[in-house]
Formats: sequence, structure tokens, C-alpha cells
Amino acid sequence: MSRCPSCSSGHRLSARPPATSPATSAEAIGQRYLHAARALGRRPTQLHDPLARILLICPGVDPKAARRARMVLAEQREAADATDVGQLKESVLRKWKRRKDG
Repeated sequence: MSRCPSCSSGHRLSARPPATSPATSAEAIGQRYLHAARALGRRPTQLHDPLARILLICPGVDPKAARRARMVLAEQREAADATDVGQLKESVLRKWKRRKDG
């Protein structure tokens, strides 16, 4: 055991993390997900997608948070698909123009 580095209380840290209930874990994951979801579009975040996927497989999470995770992941998928189609169109047009001009 070692002393807690973040406080001066002098208590010792055990090698084993404290036990948490599934409800406590689900609540913590839900809160962290909602924080990451609020950050989308405001600042760069790489935590949203992994947290959303964990949230969706975690039993006992808030249904509103799960709905939001599904919705945001679906929107991102649709946006990526639209971007891929747009890029494909641009690529085909560039090739066509090169053949026409060349």
C-alpha cells in the first residue's frame, strides 16, 4: 500500500479499487458521455464515439443518454456517407475533365 498522493490526509491506497455497483458504473458512464456529447462541435473531442459505444452496451444506463448516443452516432455515420459520396462525385468529375481536356 502507498499513501494517497492527492491529499494530505495520510490515508493509504489499497491495491484493489473500491467496489462499485452496476448502477453506479452506469451513472458514471452516462455522465461522462453527456459531458463529451456537449463538447461536440465546441471543441475537438475523441472521447465521444468510444464512450457512446460503451454506453450502448452498458446495462442500466439512462434511456435518454442511450437515445442521444444512438442519434449522434447515426448522424455522424450519415454525414460520413454524404462526405464519401461528395468526394466520389468530385473525383469522377476531375477524371472526366482531365480526359476531356487531355
